[in-house]
Amino acid sequence: MGTITMQVLQLVLKMWELLQIIFFYAGYSLDIFKKSKIVSVKTVPPSDPF
Repeated sequence: MGTITMQVLQLVLKMWELLQIIFFYAGYSLDIFKKSKIVSVKTVPPSDPF
């Protein structure tokens, strides 16, 4: 019984590490996307109707 719970805990820890990595990269790419969006908005001339 104890070995099964240990395996489950290790699996949960691995999944948690994977989730943290995924969230880190997702946040990083979102940050780049926001920055590039801001840059593209700044480059649009004021005469643009939008």
